[in-house]
Amino acid sequence: MDSTLHQQQDYKEIKKKCLERGVLFEDTCFSSFILENRECLLRRPKKICETPSFMPENISRCDIKQGYLRDCWFIAALSSLAEHPELLERVAPKNQNFKVGNYAGIFRFRFCQSGIWTEVVVDDRLLMEGDELKFARSIRRTDFWLALLEEAYAKFHGSYGSLNEGEITQAFKELTGGAVIELRVRESENLFRIISESIKNGSLITASIIDDDNQADIETLGLINRHAYTITGAIVTTYIQASLLRIKNPLSNVIWNGSWSKESAERLIELDLEECQFGESWISEMDFKKYFTFVYICDVRQSYVSDDNYNFENNFKN
Repeated sequence: MDSTLHQQQDYKEIKKKCLERGVLFEDTCFSSFILENRECLLRRPKKICETPSFMPENISRCDIKQGYLRDCWFIAALSSLAEHPELLERVAPKNQNFKVGNYAGIFRFRFCQSGIWTEVVVDDRLLMEGDELKFARSIRRTDFWLALLEEAYAKFHGSYGSLNEGEITQAFKELTGGAVIELRVRESENLFRIISESIKNGSLITASIIDDDNQADIETLGLINRHAYTITGAIVTTYIQASLLRIKNPLSNVIWNGSWSKESAERLIELDLEECQFGESWISEMDFKKYFTFVYICDVRQSYVSDDNYNFENNFKN
């Protein structure tokens, strides 16, 4: 895959030199940003666990967990990407590992801007808080692709702090190069149909809540205001014929607890409803429209196209 080099750092050349010299790569182009917080320790994966791995064969959307950063916009988009191995491999090439003779403490990732892919290299010194990674991590403690990818994305944007604010549309474009549409939930006709068909078409879908007036009610129901979620499923139940959406919180430890949640009365009626994975919950279309503000759909079938030239509505004409 053709790509430009971020900060003119060539992965193959750097890795070759490190292996020849028997040293591990230390990224002087990004270390100053990493060391802003001197209370945190830097450790390489081999100092964190005995047998680190880069990426497992099968990745689940629920392997991904947000860390200390307020980058739910990025993590939600990435969780959606994890369901598409071919797209994820374009961002995080799989032929990277910690094997003796191949490991040099350097890893590479790719991001897209205006249709041009850029390769970003990072070293594998990761910020720790106690015995845990401070930022994004895989649920499986031995997998480090997510922490390293987030580090590369932070470098791509200049610092970890720059990820505390961002747009889901931006994350989708930079992770896929695809076309992205933003829908206002309460103004969109046939929203459930659009989401359902987009899932079938292989699109990546997220949603966000921006509702400062009803923050207390939102939090009581296990939702988080000014937060992004991944939409991972859409079904119509067999018994009640209810339209449901499955949402995933990047933080994983706080989930929807209203109607159709795991312990709700509705779940006792629809016993064959597919179980949710870690951090997920079913929510009715009605409640989704009541509490969520925006839906973002990324059409990965499109090569790069500007939003002005992309006619999303054509995909949903009868």
